[in-house]
Amino acid sequence: MEIRQHWQVLWKRRWWMVTVFTLVFLATGYWTFTTTPLYESSAKVMLIAKDRTLSSFGRDMEDLGKLSATSLHSSPLETQAEVLRSAPVLSQVIERTTLIDPATGSLLSPDKFRLSSRVLWVKDTDILEISYAHPDPARAQEIVDTWARVFMEDNQAANREQAALSAKFLKGQMDKAKNDLSQAESALRDFRQANIAIDLPEQARSTIQSLSDLDAQIRQATAAQVEASSRVTALRAQIGLSSTQALAATALSQDPNIQRLRGQLVDAETGMSGAGLAASHPDFKRREAQVAELRQQLAKQAANLVGRHYSGITTTLDPVRQALTTDLVQAEISALGYATRLETLRALAGAYNGRLSGMPTKQLALTRLDRRTSSASELYRMLSQKYHEAKIQAEVSQGNIRLIEGADLPLAPFKPKTLLNMGIAGLVGLALGLGAVLLREHLEDTIQTVDGAEKALALPLLGVIPWQRRRTMSRLITLREPRAPVSEAYRSLRTNLKFLTADSLRTITLTSAGAGEGKSTTIANLAVTFAQGARRVLLVDADMRKPTQHEIFELPNDVGLSTLLTGATRIEDAIQHTSLTTLDVMTCGPLPPDPAELLDSPQMAAVLAELRKRYDLVLFDAPPIIAVADASILGAQLDGLIVLLGLNRVSRRAAKHALQRLQATQIRVWGMIASGMRSDHDPYYHAYYATYYGEVAQRRGFGRLAGLWRRKAG
Repeated sequence: MEIRQHWQVLWKRRWWMVTVFTLVFLATGYWTFTTTPLYESSAKVMLIAKDRTLSSFGRDMEDLGKLSATSLHSSPLETQAEVLRSAPVLSQVIERTTLIDPATGSLLSPDKFRLSSRVLWVKDTDILEISYAHPDPARAQEIVDTWARVFMEDNQAANREQAALSAKFLKGQMDKAKNDLSQAESALRDFRQANIAIDLPEQARSTIQSLSDLDAQIRQATAAQVEASSRVTALRAQIGLSSTQALAATALSQDPNIQRLRGQLVDAETGMSGAGLAASHPDFKRREAQVAELRQQLAKQAANLVGRHYSGITTTLDPVRQALTTDLVQAEISALGYATRLETLRALAGAYNGRLSGMPTKQLALTRLDRRTSSASELYRMLSQKYHEAKIQAEVSQGNIRLIEGADLPLAPFKPKTLLNMGIAGLVGLALGLGAVLLREHLEDTIQTVDGAEKALALPLLGVIPWQRRRTMSRLITLREPRAPVSEAYRSLRTNLKFLTADSLRTITLTSAGAGEGKSTTIANLAVTFAQGARRVLLVDADMRKPTQHEIFELPNDVGLSTLLTGATRIEDAIQHTSLTTLDVMTCGPLPPDPAELLDSPQMAAVLAELRKRYDLVLFDAPPIIAVADASILGAQLDGLIVLLGLNRVSRRAAKHALQRLQATQIRVWGMIASGMRSDHDPYYHAYYATYYGEVAQRRGFGRLAGLWRRKAG
């Protein structure tokens, strides 16, 4: 379609678009101005990163335990955001603030709480923004404050619980170490009392001290490994891993690449420690770089292996289980680090024990007792220190969540946004209005334009009759208002028929597909225009079912075609004269019971022969084609038939069906007339008729005003 055609469609259906637009706009305005305003309050909390392990056993052990980290397609901030939206946290907020659901009268459910709340991540920061909307701004502020406080309290309680568990574990290890120390001191004291003369050389003392340090480190690593293994077992139970998944996780210690890297790392660390080189020595630095490289490779391999075991199950878990799965991955990697460290320390201890194997029996026994005592003393001291640190942490831990911006008191409503809503309503209303227009046009089956009429029937177009208002225009407009544009259209139709008919077309019938298309009005005005052209014209109302010509010409209907065909009247009595000397009218007469039989009777043929002798042109007003067979019967006896299509009144299907009925009877159809053309509906005739109508209406309007002024002045 061309742009002009689109515009014509929109203009023709403009009231559809205006109606839809107005309804959408008014409905949105009603909802906007009657909705209870909501006030939104917001607060910001910050996540502080911290170590996930329950305890640390020295800087070296902490670094070794944290071999690597795996993302598992999640982030701590996303996890904390889900915790903020979790049902346990929201339930506490609802209970503390006594949030009531107006629909049920009971406490609000967490699901409904989420509908009025938001948790947003402030991009490129460790900050989460929480918001809640409520009709009361003070209540909104109170709810957000409570929400942030509950979140921080739960986080603090979880951290304190972890510290308490660590202290409990350390207490058990410390009691065991204290008992071992007491036994070692007693054994050393008893041995010295029994062997007073025995003393250790300086080299042996140095070796014993080194072994004591190694024993302490071995005990530390063993405790850390036990702790990590226990944590792995507990986390597996919490997450609910299947037996297959749990067995797959043990592959960490059985993977050949892991075993190879662990063996290389143990050898490298043992060689570096046993070489006795100073830290500044180039060979020591080279070995240190080699150890660091092996640790990095081991960490990467462990992270990839463990990630494959657990990353596949995190996508279907809730946020809390996702966080536990992340902890489990890190605990698995920590356990691997401690196991590797233990192998290194035990290898070094074996080397030092080899040095002492050549000592005399009593000196060797004294060396071992002294080493046992030193190791037990060092381990007990370390465990005692860590135990007291864990107890302090359990008492003073503040968690890793900080409130950096408290809830504000909102001054302006958050919803509804009047300007935004009305703007969106305007756009949506316009879009829906356009959609309604296009849908209505697509579903429209009636013939609306002259082009559509030509495409529907594929007949020659003989003339176009514009639409006219019957309240203000006479049906015989060619007689009453000969200068009107519609009268000019009838004269154009007359001219076309003159060129078409010549002398062979003396009797013509006009019919239509259905009723109400303007057939009777058209043929009446056509008869007037022919009569005004100095031709003797007779108009016969052959519609003996719903006759109208006697009403149009204001003539009596006592006699007419029906009485003539039944022999009750002579032809001279059936014909009535009009104000035009060259135009006569034969009305229908009384309605007969069998119109089709009268039209197909021998009397009809005799009447037609007589009328051809008396008149130059005889026009017949026939009934619609689809309704009855009268038009087909009459058309077969006349010189030609013309079909009138009422635009915006007849459907394409009805028009095609009417034409098929005429073609089936082999009636000669001369062409068609398009009636009721609206200038604002038809793009082709729009410019001409809009301009012409405007000028004529303006002249007629001024003329009427001038006439009224003259009558008033007179």
